[in-house]
Amino acid sequence: MLAGLRETTSNISALYFLDPENSVPRLPSSSTICLQRAPCSGQLLDGLWDSLDEAPDLNALVGRYFATVHRWLPILSKKQLYRHLAQQQAQRTDTNFVLLLTCMRLLATRPSPSGQQQQSQSAATCPPYLFAKGSLTKAETRCLPSLASLQATILVAAYELAHGIYPAAYLSAGHAARMGIMMGFHDREHSPQMFQSPVTWTGREEERRAMWAVVILDRLAHQGIHGMPLAAPEPHPGELLPAPDKSWDLGAIGVNEALFVMSSSSSRSSSSNSAEASMVNTGSYANLCQSAHLLGLVSRHREELSRRRQLQQQPMVANNAAGTTAGGSSGDGEIGFHIREARQLHHATSAFTRHLCSSSINSSQDVPFDPGVLGTGVAAAAAAAAAGDEQCRESAAVSTEIPVVVSAAMTVAFSARIILYGLYACNERWEGCTRSAEETELQQLALGGIYEVARDVAGLARQQLELILTTTAPGGLQQHEDEEVEEDDDEEENGVECSLSPLVCHCLYQVAGECEWLVLEDENSEAVAWIQVVVELLAIMAQRWQVAGVYLADITSWPGYKQVLSARLEGMEIVV
Repeated sequence: MLAGLRETTSNISALYFLDPENSVPRLPSSSTICLQRAPCSGQLLDGLWDSLDEAPDLNALVGRYFATVHRWLPILSKKQLYRHLAQQQAQRTDTNFVLLLTCMRLLATRPSPSGQQQQSQSAATCPPYLFAKGSLTKAETRCLPSLASLQATILVAAYELAHGIYPAAYLSAGHAARMGIMMGFHDREHSPQMFQSPVTWTGREEERRAMWAVVILDRLAHQGIHGMPLAAPEPHPGELLPAPDKSWDLGAIGVNEALFVMSSSSSRSSSSNSAEASMVNTGSYANLCQSAHLLGLVSRHREELSRRRQLQQQPMVANNAAGTTAGGSSGDGEIGFHIREARQLHHATSAFTRHLCSSSINSSQDVPFDPGVLGTGVAAAAAAAAAGDEQCRESAAVSTEIPVVVSAAMTVAFSARIILYGLYACNERWEGCTRSAEETELQQLALGGIYEVARDVAGLARQQLELILTTTAPGGLQQHEDEEVEEDDDEEENGVECSLSPLVCHCLYQVAGECEWLVLEDENSEAVAWIQVVVELLAIMAQRWQVAGVYLADITSWPGYKQVLSARLEGMEIVV
């Protein structure tokens, strides 16, 4: 009976691609137990379970994942996972699920003992990573796809991004995008669907969160490069955001807000379709999704602007073919559109970052705060300690976690702004064109925006550093570095540095670059202090996420950093 079902479902998956119009009924819901379709898949399943059996306590491992990684990438349902875990510990039949557990362990633990030489290489060569990577490849050829296999691919891509493993991170993010599109998760209404619809809200929400994670990782994989198309498509206009994190973690049914789609670079006909972001307090993960959507729009704007500038720099044949007027080349109309779109993106991204900052402040439950620093965690903790009131201390403890939770969404949106401003802040105009008044105004916005983002990100980094100092025991950070992975697991679970998302690292690196530029212009600039605090936070994060060490190695090689800041940073320990 099982053999016949296996053969039938295997044919279904093939016909889905060969003849989707006339083919076959959909596969069972993506959350159901996967079926093996190759005789040798049992060896893969046994090998995965043997690897997990080496862990002292599988339930503790899962709990550690939810206490750390889940805080900044909440794509798994606790309710569903624990239920399925109890079944599979007895049955051991689902290869994709045990593969997901393997990838959860990979991302929740350090790749090698901290302090080891050449850390940037250890994450790419450590046995757990190679084992998980190889198992993913085998599972794709031996098992039918499922939601668990997509989630496992997402976690591996996140691991590679967090530890600077390239080009694997870029390729894995694109592969996850292909998997999500193949399953139809990117557009439930108009795209072919491989699976039957989930019968529960939780099942559909888990699919939604997985596809949003694909969008997030794909946008992050492209933020430092240009000229390469995005792998994950823009969310369709009717897409919903993930439900609030609190209800998701409690296993309760939550409310899904709609994504208010910003005007894309392809929407050239409607000037009223201005860029705008949802200002609803939807939860930190939904905010991260909105930030990634903004980053994607800015990335597409960058690519179209780059292509337009390349056309403008072509020989005059292009202009002659299109015709010119006394007022300038025909391409100036296109540039004018890009300028107007850039202003819309500026208003959307700056309004959204202000919203996130305001949300974190308003969540402090009226605890006094320093408005000069983003968030209220440190000031709230100090106020609670001074008052000596137990209830106030509990309230302060909640507010200290707010910046950690929302920092990823904030920094991704800040990254989008830095990319956007970098396109227009330069004084030079490309050859063969005259500068318009609109461009001059946009340049002023860009220069002011760079300064504002650098100041705000430095404030966020300063707050995180102060939070680390107030919550870490004396010598705690260095102590973590001297211990083995197994010994510091419990300490890392409560460690502030482990709570910081690796998704913030690229923004810190971008801000460091802008600060160096400001310092080179003026040695007495405020940016001197800003770059110090950014580098210090990156140094702490490098103890957990090795991509931060990659950024640090580059920052410390900058001529301006060496010339201007070496004296001020003397005696500061930087882990690279």
